[in-house]
Amino acid sequence: MAANLTPAYFAAEEKYREAKTVPDKIAALEEMLSVMPKHKASEKLQKELKTKISKLRESLQKKSATSFRGTVPTLKREGAGQVFIIGSPNSGKSSLLANLTKATPEIGEYSFTTQTLIPGMLQFEDAQVQLVDTPAISPEHTKTWLSSLLRNADGILVVLDLGSDEIIEDSEEVFKYLTQCKIRLETGPPAQPEPGWVSIPGFLVGNKFDLDDDGVRRQILADSLSQGLSLMPVSILDENSLSALPAKIFRLLGKIRVYCKTPGKPADLSTPTVLKSGSTALDFSETIHKDLQEKFKYARLWRKSHAGGEKSEGSSPDGIRIARDYELKDGDVVEIHT
Repeated sequence: MAANLTPAYFAAEEKYREAKTVPDKIAALEEMLSVMPKHKASEKLQKELKTKISKLRESLQKKSATSFRGTVPTLKREGAGQVFIIGSPNSGKSSLLANLTKATPEIGEYSFTTQTLIPGMLQFEDAQVQLVDTPAISPEHTKTWLSSLLRNADGILVVLDLGSDEIIEDSEEVFKYLTQCKIRLETGPPAQPEPGWVSIPGFLVGNKFDLDDDGVRRQILADSLSQGLSLMPVSILDENSLSALPAKIFRLLGKIRVYCKTPGKPADLSTPTVLKSGSTALDFSETIHKDLQEKFKYARLWRKSHAGGEKSEGSSPDGIRIARDYELKDGDVVEIHT
């Protein structure tokens, strides 16, 4: 039975013959694999291409293992937290960043379009989170400086392509890299990690779910995940799925928004102060002025309930009186008295 190879395949094959470097050879082989017809007659050729790719990647891994050092780029933290977007080649990381922020990353159908850090500001209601697109994770191309940046991240989004037949392999490659970096993803605020490891909040984004009509790849990927790690399917073609991401990303950071009210004046609800979950009224006072810690006598609180938006605490015009060690929640309005 003939494999019925296409002109696009033969063009990629020519690139492979002319390739001078191992990364270029791998890129050409991956292109050959992606454009070739997928049926029983081509199974043997698919296997041969995958074997070639695997061997070339192994040779690069051995080479890169001895040259981990590199200049680490710097990026100033902004907003409520710094969340890095990582993933395999062609997973759609840059497209997600462009649709969630005002950033304008280069977007291409070829692998490894992103070669450096590309930041953008994600808007969640009245707060912002810094999203950072990163170079793709792959044995032959992963930047040596990426590890140290990820270990200091406030959050990590792992983006995988639900339209790819290689999604399990891509997932395994990404998590293999995180293991090499000694990074463990948590679904909430980071726990105390074992020595040498860091625990960072994160979850998986199953991108291009519109290309997974029957949901088979999504289910296979979900079944392969570690217990507790969540998978969120999205598509840039589905506005509803994208609109749910900002809230999930903000909640992942374990932060709350608190609003300041000056005695005798209306509360300032335009710009919240972002604090760690578990922060107290005293913690909030320190963000206003460092001298308030010593002068703090008490505070007044107005709190909206999570159902319907009506006041559940401090429903009277004067709010309720709270002490300095009172734990605040997201959306609280606080008035400090000295």
